[in-house]
Amino acid sequence: MILREKPCCVIRGALKTRFLSATLIILFCALACGADSAAPVPDPARVSAWAGGRPLCALVLPSKDEAGARLVRTTINGFVKPWYGIEIPVAETIRPGTTVIVAGTPDTNPVLANLAARSADLRADQIGDEGFRRLTYRDTTTRFIIILGKTPRALKHGCQELLFFHMSATAAGGAIEWPLDIVRIPAFAYRGTYMLPCWAAHDSFESWARVLRFNSELTLNRSWFWLAGFPVAGHPGEYGGTDLADPAKVQGLFDLAASEDTKILIGGGWFNWHHGKAVGNDLRKGIQYFFRERCWDLELDEPAFVARLHRRLFDADAPAEAGARYWQLSHLAFAASRKEAPAPEALAPIRSLVEAMSARGWTARTEDTLARMREALVGLEKPGEKK
Repeated sequence: MILREKPCCVIRGALKTRFLSATLIILFCALACGADSAAPVPDPARVSAWAGGRPLCALVLPSKDEAGARLVRTTINGFVKPWYGIEIPVAETIRPGTTVIVAGTPDTNPVLANLAARSADLRADQIGDEGFRRLTYRDTTTRFIIILGKTPRALKHGCQELLFFHMSATAAGGAIEWPLDIVRIPAFAYRGTYMLPCWAAHDSFESWARVLRFNSELTLNRSWFWLAGFPVAGHPGEYGGTDLADPAKVQGLFDLAASEDTKILIGGGWFNWHHGKAVGNDLRKGIQYFFRERCWDLELDEPAFVARLHRRLFDADAPAEAGARYWQLSHLAFAASRKEAPAPEALAPIRSLVEAMSARGWTARTEDTLARMREALVGLEKPGEKK
């Protein structure tokens, strides 16, 4: 079964209206799962990934795919380490009675080749270069959470889907859904965002790096970086003295995009840098590349989208309404960018939620989301100020 899901158009940084550039977002894969008939104990609803500050699973990387192995490791630990203070170790051997996250294909990962030889169903014939299949498998001693992907980018997307939407995490620990049965394939091959740094010319290198990382989390495979106006690489420009006028820092952003297997394209306009090659100067065809929220699921309704948004931004024990309030706040922030001031009664329930949640401690993940909601509220609640 192929699932397509509506992506989140609300970037963590997008509550700052300067980043409300159109964003074409990605669709991806899912898992097909099966339990070994020899397993004597029924599968649990979840499998613990960590608890009490201690990892309870390990990574088994594709040893024959160096780039894929690096992306699996950095994607998973790049999420759980800063938000939850946990690092999932890499396993050289599999100990009986453990849970392992295994990535790759039978051609790139010897553990998967061994499972396939033991009649595990690891078919992934139709996932293409960016789709993935995630499945769970169990033998008499070991639980396998398998991410099948033919390319490093596909493995990255499979890890992201697992982390964002199939793992429940709180300050106490994290658990992965079991069993899983999902295959996900992008509906759009060309997915990217058109970025205009001149609108925030004095932002820092760190700020732009965060935006590029978030583009990767959205499964964008292209970032178009408009550098007209910045005196870099011998070109004139009015934004001297900024981080984007520093060739070394610009190169650092390109290196970051490359490390996420995201293509980055630079230039100073639509038809004069990439559009002619992409669509033959045909503006009508170019419309196909405009950013759509439903790149993953063309039929996904809004309640299902908000449910995924909630899981992406908040801990598992956050109030059930949190995702919906974040979504409402995003709409109000966007309306403010068009000079539509929010009514106080529209902001009141959002403010109440943020204040109630702020009364207790959360993980870094949810605290980060709350900080951005507070920032947006402060901006929207200032009367007469330009949004």
